[in-house]
Amino acid sequence: MEWSRRRWNIPNAADPVEANALRGGNLSLRDSLVVSGQTLISNGCGASVGLEAGYTQIGAGAASLLGRWLNLRRNDLRLMVGCGAAGAIAAAFNAPLTGAFYACELIVGVYSVGSAAPILAASISAAFVASHMSGAPYSLEVPAVPLGSFTQSAALVVLASLISLVASQPCTPRLSPSGSSAKSGSRYGSSP
Repeated sequence: MEWSRRRWNIPNAADPVEANALRGGNLSLRDSLVVSGQTLISNGCGASVGLEAGYTQIGAGAASLLGRWLNLRRNDLRLMVGCGAAGAIAAAFNAPLTGAFYACELIVGVYSVGSAAPILAASISAAFVASHMSGAPYSLEVPAVPLGSFTQSAALVVLASLISLVASQPCTPRLSPSGSSAKSGSRYGSSP
């Protein structure tokens, strides 16, 4: 798909963050469909890319199209794109607060009452509609894992403690900005 885009000199697709920051919420529905299709194909082939990019792209693209059709002002169109992205995330993962925070933080870029209220309303209503139309998005049955012996549990606690001690040690550079060793007499040689 990208090869044909370059061959025919079609500009790269804008994501909702870029569309809101640079284009005032103008997002091409065709580009949104292409990005969503690429995401679905990639995930279908086993690539480890998240589905949230496709969901956000298609939700924001549909909201941008609706906003342009309604002749919304620039700020209102940006908010509409945020509502579309929030609704897509909330409906896909049955997580309305996640969709709202995602849209406020990444798409719109501001937490305010004027933007949070419609985004939260879109997110809650999208999750409600999706749960009543299709049920739970993911239904996984995790088998019970039997707890091993006491020695296995004790070994895991010791291992976790050692890892946390190593991870909590500060990482200090050994060389000063001039390239000489930070401490004279260090194992990297003395300073000139």
